[in-house]
Amino acid sequence: MQVQRYLVPRAFRRDAAPILMASPGRNSLALTVLQILIDQPDVYPNFHLWLAVQDGAPVAAAMQTHPHNVILADPIDPLVLEELAAAVHADGAPLPGVIGN
Repeated sequence: MQVQRYLVPRAFRRDAAPILMASPGRNSLALTVLQILIDQPDVYPNFHLWLAVQDGAPVAAAMQTHPHNVILADPIDPLVLEELAAAVHADGAPLPGVIGN
């Protein structure tokens, strides 16, 4: 498993779509924030986007807009969350908390 960091919200939305759209109601906060990043980039100029990929397929996604909590989308494979959390922590951004289902 590897965690990819994205700098382009549209690319993240494209690659994370299998996770986010698997349960759009449960991932509504992540989808809404992502749409704001795409349509109104000045609202959140500082953000982080992470996608965990295993065997070429996305399995977990997280995002953060500063100074807010990390948003964790419902993972396809919850066993990868520990590695995703380690990658998020390794980025060194302030982490006030996590929001997830």
